[in-house]
Amino acid sequence: MKQKVFFDKKRKMKNKSYLCGVINQKKEANMEREALLEKMIGRIEQLPTNRIQELNDFVEFISRRNDDILITKGLQRISNSSKTFDFLDNDPELYTINDLKVKFA
Repeated sequence: MKQKVFFDKKRKMKNKSYLCGVINQKKEANMEREALLEKMIGRIEQLPTNRIQELNDFVEFISRRNDDILITKGLQRISNSSKTFDFLDNDPELYTINDLKVKFA
């Protein structure tokens, strides 16, 4: 029984250590992101108005593309979990390999 308790404590310590590592990584990534945003804002503020408009158009384009990707992934997830085409699993095999006229290796 003592070994199991020891193992449980050891596992909890490993899980806690793992979670702390993940949290630290997220904090570091967030700090890097904030630093990058501040650097970009500084550079953008130095640009003329027409260049800022171009940059804004580009950011909107990237944002729409990202939204499209998220929508597509969501639709794929929905269609994969759908039972719409399950009836095809029960269909008998209409053709076999013997029905082929030409076989490629």
